[in-house]
Formats: sequence, C-alpha cells, structure tokens
Amino acid sequence: MDAYKDFMRNLALASRCMRTCFDLRLKALDLTLARGRILLNLVSAERPVSQAELTAFLEVEHSTAVRLFDSLEQIGYIARLPSETDRRAKDIVLTAKGRPVADKVVEIIDQMRVDVLRDIDPQELAIADRVLAQVSRNLVALTASSAAAMAPVPEPVS
Repeated sequence: MDAYKDFMRNLALASRCMRTCFDLRLKALDLTLARGRILLNLVSAERPVSQAELTAFLEVEHSTAVRLFDSLEQIGYIARLPSETDRRAKDIVLTAKGRPVADKVVEIIDQMRVDVLRDIDPQELAIADRVLAQVSRNLVALTASSAAAMAPVPEPVS
C-alpha cells in the first residue's frame, strides 16, 4: 500500500471519529457539536468574542451561526452585548448559567484527550504532532492559493 494514501485515509477517519465521539459525549449535556464548540471557544476566551469571530471559527454561513447563537441565547447559556469597539457589532459572552455547562465541555475534551491518547508513546506522539503541524501548514497554504485562484478577475474597462 501507499503510505501517503494510508496516512490521509487514517487522518480523515480519525477526524470523523473524533467529531462523532465529541458529539456523542455532548449529547449528555443536550448540546450539539456546533453548540459545544461555541461554548468551548467562549470559556477559553479572555475577552468578549464578536459574532463575526465565532462565525469564522465555526466555518459556517452567517445565517447558520445566527441560528446557533439564537438557540444558545434562548436557553440562557450566552448573551449578546453591544461591542465596545464597534457599535454595529455584537459581542457574545457566557452567562452564569452557561459557564458551568462550558466547564463541563472542557472536562469532556480533557477526558477525551486521555482516552484517545492512552497507550501512545510520548516520543511517537511528538513525531505525530510535528507531522500533523506540517500537514496543517500545507493545508493552510493550499487553501490560500486555491482561494486566490478562484478570486474573480476584474473585467478590463474599455
């Protein structure tokens, strides 16, 4: 077999399995994967996070993000506040009701890390980390070059 193909197949499988596992564990908190990711981002933030920043983090369309924010706000886990730096923008913060739930999301992530990395030699893990970091850098570069190639070419003005 081709080691490169095997690696990419295993990387894709690991990514899907990790998302599925995280999603299943979040169900115990009555959260979806997307909602859990929002709470995880907010609990680790040192400042209010703008809706635009969270939308970019989620890599979803604006309308999808708004529905997620609406649902979390409706159950009292987040609040939207006017931005202190841009009066057109809204910042999102955890509420007193949302913080303990977000802390449980962190506990889920911490336990998953222990479970997933169990019995892996630290030296092998360090090698895997370097390889994945390079794969990520390559993907970022490919994404940037693909986006640039897809940018519309302005029509010449006659």
